[in-house]
Amino acid sequence: MSKLSDKMEKFCQEYLLDLNASQAAKRAGYSKKTAPFIGAENLKKPQIKKRIAELKVKLQKKVGVTPEMITEGFKKIAFGKKSKTLKNKDRISAMENLGKHIGYYEKDNSQQGMTLADFLKAMKKND
Repeated sequence: MSKLSDKMEKFCQEYLLDLNASQAAKRAGYSKKTAPFIGAENLKKPQIKKRIAELKVKLQKKVGVTPEMITEGFKKIAFGKKSKTLKNKDRISAMENLGKHIGYYEKDNSQQGMTLADFLKAMKKND
């Protein structure tokens, strides 16, 4: 694979901040007008995918947090017992983040396995 340009490397670094390709492209120095397109295109490039994966592993080791830990945390907030301090908006936010984390919102939802109706039924059971 070819070496990444400085701008592409910066894109990879910036992408890890918020997982927003458009914003990462802007922060990396791409044109604001073309950033959404460039960001999406960058995420399709094998060398960028590989570099982002490397950076994620490095970050995971540095902070000592695993994807499983994050998933469990979101799961506890989203589906745990009700409490006076936990508001519905916190649960919804946790569900959205959990969905993003497990790939629920990706364009190719073939890995999804759960329909919205199933998801809502599961939520009702946890009330």
